[in-house]
Amino acid sequence: MKVWLFLLFFALAWTFMGLAFALIGVLRKSKARQWPSTGGVIIKKGELGKDVSDRCPTVQYLVNAVQYEHTSSVRHPPGFKPGTPVSVRYDPEQPERAIIDTIAQNGTIFARIGYIFLATGLVLALIAAAFAWSSM
Repeated sequence: MKVWLFLLFFALAWTFMGLAFALIGVLRKSKARQWPSTGGVIIKKGELGKDVSDRCPTVQYLVNAVQYEHTSSVRHPPGFKPGTPVSVRYDPEQPERAIIDTIAQNGTIFARIGYIFLATGLVLALIAAAFAWSSM
């Protein structure tokens, strides 16, 4: 098998993964930016000890004098300790839908990973092109 075909395959795979991650990140970021924010506090809902960090934190927040709780589906290593104040973005149409405003939940980390994959894929494509051109 020719080296440039092998590199081109990996370039396409990395570029595709980069596009997927970047798209997820950009969509999450645009949604999060449109939602209003409020203050919240991390509460403990699990069975672990009172001062143990929770990797899937539950946040409690107020919207129009109504108290809501939201458990994150995104893991946060090392986690948040109970009582930690955080910024929360919520859907004004359905205030129970919310995210803790961190780079892991608001899409920033997905976008950055996507950009790294895209850049790597493009570099691999250029290297594959150089190998293909030199083998002619």
